[in-house]
Amino acid sequence: MKNKILVVLCIGIFFLSCKKIQQESPASSNAVSQVMKSTAAVITPSLSIGGDTYLGVTNGQWQGNVCGGAGNYYLDYVINTYDNFNPSNYWTITGNSFTIGNSQGSTGSITISSPAITLQIISWSNNIIKVRPIAPYQLDSKKNVTITVKNSANQTCSKTINVIGMLGNGRGFGQCTWEAAYQRSLRGLPIPYPSAYSITKIIDRDYTPQVGDVIDWNSSHTSFILSSPVRSTSYNPTTVSGIFYDSLITYTFLLQERNYTCNEVAGSFTKTFTKRKNKAGTQYIINTGIKSQASTLGNATAYWR
Repeated sequence: MKNKILVVLCIGIFFLSCKKIQQESPASSNAVSQVMKSTAAVITPSLSIGGDTYLGVTNGQWQGNVCGGAGNYYLDYVINTYDNFNPSNYWTITGNSFTIGNSQGSTGSITISSPAITLQIISWSNNIIKVRPIAPYQLDSKKNVTITVKNSANQTCSKTINVIGMLGNGRGFGQCTWEAAYQRSLRGLPIPYPSAYSITKIIDRDYTPQVGDVIDWNSSHTSFILSSPVRSTSYNPTTVSGIFYDSLITYTFLLQERNYTCNEVAGSFTKTFTKRKNKAGTQYIINTGIKSQASTLGNATAYWR
């Protein structure tokens, strides 16, 4: 009899224990769930950078198309280095889960890690900072540049970006048009205006190459005469369309080109431009035009001086 009573007591205690465990399990599960939800809700503070949209640039970023595809500098942030104070040359910095604040206060600041670039604050309001990026015309490409914002509470947040220079609208670094504008700027000469393919005159029989000339193939490609052309004359009699030409005039020079094979790389190459003249020097015709390293382009069509 005593043994039966002990068995009943043990069974009762067992069920009471199981009930207690079952009652505690949901609470424990809810606690874990709350921790997981709390962890998932944490958002890392960050910065967003934008800007103006215009030729070659969307929301401050270079579109960088090269022969129909994205180039090496696609979506890099752009600085108009030819005209730092152009109204379109600005960036906007917005805080995401980071309070920039409506005013800079005495401690707020924005800095950039590249010594070649400075940021001039245009406005600081509504949790958005508008800055003017300033850099010399020589700026090409800067990788992994870090922008850091410090608010009035001494809290900081950073974003790392890539940056390129742009010498006038649409002439981002890597383009043939950037190279031509850069070479002109190096010599203190104005760049083609109002567009990258603006011309002084077509290349005809009266053209004489000069150092500093920007050479175009319509609106497909452009280049720059890097060295002073060397003129030579040889006796080379021939008759063309009933006119007798006795001499061949050759101009030899270095031509600087970039992106001629869609790789955004620059190089200088020896080129010639030849004309035939009659004995009296009153009649000329082009014998060979200026060729690009992009062999499919044919003869150059015009120049800017």
